[in-house]
Amino acid sequence: MMYVIVILIGVLLLLYFGGRWLLHESREVGFVLRKLIKQATGGQTEDTLIRQAHAAFSERGLPAPDMVAVPRDTEKLYDALRSEVIGRVPEPALPAAVGIVLAICIDGGYIYLHAVSAAPGEAGSEHDGFLEFDDVAEIRAVPTVAHPAIASSAESALELQQHDASGPAFHMPIDPAWGIDADDLVRHVTAMIRERRKPGGGTVILR
Repeated sequence: MMYVIVILIGVLLLLYFGGRWLLHESREVGFVLRKLIKQATGGQTEDTLIRQAHAAFSERGLPAPDMVAVPRDTEKLYDALRSEVIGRVPEPALPAAVGIVLAICIDGGYIYLHAVSAAPGEAGSEHDGFLEFDDVAEIRAVPTVAHPAIASSAESALELQQHDASGPAFHMPIDPAWGIDADDLVRHVTAMIRERRKPGGGTVILR
């Protein structure tokens, strides 16, 4: 009888821990599948955006970026922009080009911007490209503007203004999960762009 009880307890423990393991593994598989489906249907993830930024520098023959910033809620932000702005005329208009990725290469003197913009009365578009350091007129922190198409938890944004008045201002949402104050981030980015000061410890990735 004692052996039967021990065997039953062993079976129950096996079922309990085996079930927990299977549940954990199924969640991991589900997470990977959701990522793959999102990418296959035109969505973006933090990882793919970071890879795209590095690839953009490589294709241009530039060194790897010294900083790459991608908000943690980029997937939600991008999905909202894709459904409400890209190819549509948003109402109200976007206050600025909404940043998806910001990357800086100090040796090359370039800033890579991946953003969604929409001029008043015009359909929004997604674009990525480079600015030279000298193209940037002003770097500052600004409060984020409530907008139905901007699904972000950020309360502040890093604003880059261009000397070219025809170019839109760029607002990179400052993710609270980055653990850096908006003014501190502005100081670091300003030092990189104006003084070509590299961050210590290699490439900094904010995500």
